Amino acid sequence: MFGFSQALSADNNLFRAPDGEPAARDGISSTGIRAAIDQPFGRQRFSAGLEANVNRYKNNTQLNNTDHRLSARLDWSTIERVSGELTAEQRSSLYRYDLDSQNRFTGKNQLRTTGAGLQVRVGVVTAWTLEGGWAGNQSRYSAEEFSNRDVRQQTVNAGVRWADADALSVRLGGRHTEGRFPKFGIEPDTFRRNDVDLSLLAKPNGLSTLNARVSATRESHSVQSQRDVSTWTGALGWNWQATGKLNFDTQLSRDSSVGSSTFGTALNEIDSSDTRVSHSLQLKGRWDATAKIQLTAQGGYTRRKLDNAFIANGVTAPAEGEDNTVTYGLGIAWQPLRSLQFACNVGHERRQIVGDNITITYPYSATTASCSGQVSVR
Repeated sequence: MFGFSQALSADNNLFRAPDGEPAARDGISSTGIRAAIDQPFGRQRFSAGLEANVNRYKNNTQLNNTDHRLSARLDWSTIERVSGELTAEQRSSLYRYDLDSQNRFTGKNQLRTTGAGLQVRVGVVTAWTLEGGWAGNQSRYSAEEFSNRDVRQQTVNAGVRWADADALSVRLGGRHTEGRFPKFGIEPDTFRRNDVDLSLLAKPNGLSTLNARVSATRESHSVQSQRDVSTWTGALGWNWQATGKLNFDTQLSRDSSVGSSTFGTALNEIDSSDTRVSHSLQLKGRWDATAKIQLTAQGGYTRRKLDNAFIANGVTAPAEGEDNTVTYGLGIAWQPLRSLQFACNVGHERRQIVGDNITITYPYSATTASCSGQVSVR
């Protein structure tokens, strides 16, 4: 597939100004290209995709940028009982920092993340499978003011899985993560994380898929000792095809900002480096009104436990705080032809602080709207 896209969007609080302060409004034009390939050969299957956009701001031209996402995946297997997947991804996007209410950054700052992962499975002729793998990634910020948030991490994992055909599988395994913030402050902050994972994949019928993971987690840091913790983390995902036209997807998670993982990929996940622990609930519904028209509705709730260690920069003791964010949105997509698609979306987000520590986080609200069109050749 190869295609072109054009989107126009508006944001009524571009820099996420706190409630009661003047908010910057702006319009953005995004012109993009799309390309993808999905090709089986022998026992293998290769897929890759590229998305890139040239973004131009009407008022805040200092934010003009080009973002991209490039991904590739190879699913492979041997004649015997060995199989796995090799994945790689690189992405870059504009990062609009919204944590420090006293010194909000309004310049151009792009976040680039590169990652790769390998997962291997060895069947033992029975319902049991041995699994193991490696994943690594690094994230870098273009603005010098954020270089202390640059992070590198890698994870190794191993486990054993029991599966009953396609209906049920259970996995018990362990993960070990090591990483560092090389420019944290006076000295780098290195961290280690160990997880013991119990995970479940269940397909009770052709209409539901349930993914679940619960982990005993221990995390330690060489400098950010306030982030040393022994706790539990986990995730829950449920996809339900309620009718032939109605689908619901639910995602629930509790995790920290380093060493986290998600379902269906060998790559590491990484959240805002200011987030120590987050609890998140995401809901999405899709209704295929006709063969060419699709309506979506989504909502989310995230509660974060934060510190300002990267603002303190290793010089002063960091403070702590909590906030919660509610998001919701509606969308409509129309595909009159296989090669032509139009879509419009509107969304709103609202953040509130928990307690009274407004030096770390602050309340704000923002509304966004966008319309786009895409033409492609397959």
